[in-house]
Formats: sequence, structure tokens, C-alpha cells
Amino acid sequence: AMLPPKRDCNQRAVVAAAGAGRTATDLEAIAGRGVIGTVDGIRVFAGRPAWIVERGGALTPELEAAVDAAEERGTVVVVGWAGADGALRARAVIEIADTVRAESAEAITRLREMGLEPVLLTGDNARIAASVAAELGIERVRAGVLPEGKVDEIAALRAEGRTVAMVGDGVNDAAALASADLGIA
Repeated sequence: AMLPPKRDCNQRAVVAAAGAGRTATDLEAIAGRGVIGTVDGIRVFAGRPAWIVERGGALTPELEAAVDAAEERGTVVVVGWAGADGALRARAVIEIADTVRAESAEAITRLREMGLEPVLLTGDNARIAASVAAELGIERVRAGVLPEGKVDEIAALRAEGRTVAMVGDGVNDAAALASADLGIA
């Protein structure tokens, strides 16, 4: 099985939109989930909606509606910061609209011609993954998979007797890249 090239994801746009000149301290990045740190003495966070809720950043009905709408179109990041009482509060939803690279469809076609079966294994939500899979002609899709889940998926493919090549983007995919027969970062 072969995993398709990672879609373009302009995460730098989020940083640019947030503005420059502020430094985060006590930064804790949890692969595939989010990041939390301190900026100007205030605890701030950004990450997956479910992870934000786990960290105590409850979503208001308005933010839940925004998450639902944004998940139809792209990757969703919830951001927030601590209130005066110190409790984390979700404050906004950022939608990152990913696009499939122009050369990806051709790459998938060529892989199929070589007798390889492409599998889309992604942390993205199921709606986006299904859309990308349809656009690329990929039948086997696993969405919403956290980094450790990718390792499990690779193990399952290998247990089927398959040789697995994993194409990933580095940090979130490091363990999966290492567990595949061939890891391509």
C-alpha cells in the first residue's frame, strides 16, 4: 500500500494572521492534537476541537456551529486563552482550506499502474478525507487518525502481508514513517 502525497497546508498563514512580535514560553506541542503555551503571561492554545474540549476549553454553541461548518471545507483549528479566572476558553475557529496538489492525481494513477494500492491515512476529518479521496480516485480511506493511530494502521497493513511505504510530513508522521517498510518524509 502507498500513501498519497500530503496536501498543501499553509499553516504559516495562521502564524502570519496572528501577528508578529510576541513570544510563547512554556510551549507544549502534542503531536496531532495541538499546542499550548504562555504569551504575555496568559495561557493560550490552538488545536483540534476535541483536544481543546479535553483541555477544558468548552465550545460555545456558536463555536460548535462554526466548527461544523468549517469541517465541510477544510482543517479546523480552535484557538483560545485563559480568562481572568485562569480557565481556558475557546475563542475562535480557524479554517485552513487545503487544496490537492495538481500532480497528486497523476502520482496516484502512476502508483496504481505499478500495482500499488494507495491508502489515504490522514488526521483530517472524514468529510475532507472523502472529498480528497474521490478527487484522487482512492478507495481505501482512514480519516481522523492521530499519530499513534497511523502506526497501528501501518501494523494492520503489514499484518495483511503487505509491504508499506508511508509518505508523511515529518513531526506528526515521524513514528508512522519509522514503522513503515519505507518512510518518505
